Amino acid sequence: MKDGAGKERRKSARVRVEGDYICYPSDMNRRYSCTLKNISATGACITTPRVLAGEDVVFLHVQGRERDLLKSRVVWRMDADYGLLFFLESASDFEAISFIMNNYRARGQQ
Repeated sequence: MKDGAGKERRKSARVRVEGDYICYPSDMNRRYSCTLKNISATGACITTPRVLAGEDVVFLHVQGRERDLLKSRVVWRMDADYGLLFFLESASDFEAISFIMNNYRARGQQ
């Protein structure tokens, strides 16, 4: 894990979000609040008071049904901000992120 966001590394465009959501650790035993700062087709930036370690796997619940959890891995940290990289392992993962991205783009154009 790299400390600090540094230069732009994402290959896909980001959509600014600024909303409060939930993230779950990989064991799914607890849930933690987080603020989603931005999201792209490949990852997201969140802020959370919970300390996450490099390479931690977390599930991000942004909207929709609870089964629409986006499995991701922590790839960088700067203070309480974390960069997440989505695993995108199935067609439903791609559908979920597409729905989220389109929804936030539409909100931004209003």
